[in-house]
Amino acid sequence: IPQHIVLVSHGGAIVDFLRNVFGDEALAQLKTRYADGEDYQMLNCSINTIVFQKEPVIELLNCIKHLESASEH
Repeated sequence: IPQHIVLVSHGGAIVDFLRNVFGDEALAQLKTRYADGEDYQMLNCSINTIVFQKEPVIELLNCIKHLESASEH
């Protein structure tokens, strides 16, 4: 029976979860360089889709196509 779960959370918590499940390499596209170093950037209101199966899969990562413009703040 397929199940869908919607989870709304802070981007930092989502990135932490994704790093723990998939590792840093899977999230390389989220790395952003700032004046003080690097960090992962999860855009506000972005959508992430994870398929939980024997080996979890990221189907959609940091997607903002549903927004008119992106915001880091």
